[in-house]
Amino acid sequence: MMEFEDTLRNCLQAVQSRFPTNLIEVNQDVLGERVFSLRYRSTLEVVAWLEHTDPALLEEPAKVVVSAQKCEIVLPGRSPHPAFWLYHRGNMPDRTEVHKAQGSQEAP
Repeated sequence: MMEFEDTLRNCLQAVQSRFPTNLIEVNQDVLGERVFSLRYRSTLEVVAWLEHTDPALLEEPAKVVVSAQKCEIVLPGRSPHPAFWLYHRGNMPDRTEVHKAQGSQEAP
């Protein structure tokens, strides 16, 4: 299990360091219409994208939780719901079921 609170940038760096093959999905219900050409992106791609499109977001408080029950990053100043979901590459679950299990009201 991993639980860490810091800026979004530092949370993403912690995920990259500990789980370098993980992929990230953006919760558009929390962050709005932030569009990637692919649904899942690497941690490094998300950091680079945010540095280009919204660098202030990287400095917002965040909490990353990786456990058997959930793998997510929450931005408590924006929403109690995850802003990002984390997935192990090669083990991409069904979006609808995972997001319902992780407490989202509906899948993005």
